[in-house]
Amino acid sequence: MATPFEAEAETIAKEDIRIKRFKNLPLSAKFVFKILEYNGLFTQKEIAEESGLPNRTVRYALNILNEEGLIEKRIHRDARQALYGLKRLYSHAEDEAANFSCIPL
Repeated sequence: MATPFEAEAETIAKEDIRIKRFKNLPLSAKFVFKILEYNGLFTQKEIAEESGLPNRTVRYALNILNEEGLIEKRIHRDARQALYGLKRLYSHAEDEAANFSCIPL
């Protein structure tokens, strides 16, 4: 089991990697990331409405963010849609349930 210092160092290292990945993203992906950061869970349609970006651009940005491991996709109460939200930097068993309040895909 890791000491508190080791756990904190691991979290900082993960954060540094996340920042490096973020810097290389297209502007549309950064914009979508910030929208999710400020607003929490959103559907693709809600992101498009909030950002003013075309649906195709939002879909592209979400795919990039998903490939980079920065977001998670969850089932919306209307199963035809998905909710998108940011992943946490660390994932402990009890935190996985708290990460989203909806059902995982």
